[in-house]
Amino acid sequence: MTFSKDGGILLVHGKIIRLWDTHSWRFLGGIAHQYINGPDVMAISSVGNILAVTGADREHQKYGDGTVELWSLRRRQLLAVIRGAHNNYIVAVAFSPDGGTLATAGWDRSIRLWDVSRLSGKIDGRVQTSPMVTLLNDRAGPVNCLAFSPDGKELVAGNEDRTLRVWDLGTHREHGVLTGHGEAVTSVFFSNANTLVSISAGGIRFWRAAPSSRTDDPQRTAWGRTLK
Repeated sequence: MTFSKDGGILLVHGKIIRLWDTHSWRFLGGIAHQYINGPDVMAISSVGNILAVTGADREHQKYGDGTVELWSLRRRQLLAVIRGAHNNYIVAVAFSPDGGTLATAGWDRSIRLWDVSRLSGKIDGRVQTSPMVTLLNDRAGPVNCLAFSPDGKELVAGNEDRTLRVWDLGTHREHGVLTGHGEAVTSVFFSNANTLVSISAGGIRFWRAAPSSRTDDPQRTAWGRTLK
């Protein structure tokens, strides 16, 4: 189960995603996506209640691997299909805080950024849409999870190689590596503007933002120590 960002809609995952109004507990309807066993990865925009969903395709690989659907939660309407978003399976999706950018990560070891405003209406599954930016994550291996910073200026990727890699979205360059996990990082999120939380099978780590003037860490000048 997942809640919309404003808490007004409850999403119950399955072959059809069922939506419930949390104020009246009235059933709103369903989203008939094309993923055979239900969505593997989902993200909800904080602006406009847009749902991004991906998984294994139904009915003879209707779209092919690496496809993302975008839906309006309020209207339960398919807004766009990004066909070929990645060369193979997509493992993570995330929206920027302003809802304008969708980040996707795939087994092809790339992270791609998409302009949401340019995707509307591309719903036939055949339209090839180009990402704004492709970030190559070759050194870290496959990405497992993504999180935008609250100010939208950075994107953090949790990786199979047990690291967190921080991307500056102004320059589109990797500008930090956080280490300390003993297993692959499987979840990452910001609990507030100053704290990043990362999770692996070996435990949970908390990372506190450091003053931007800090220069004693050659790998990551904008982040401080891990909280125990």
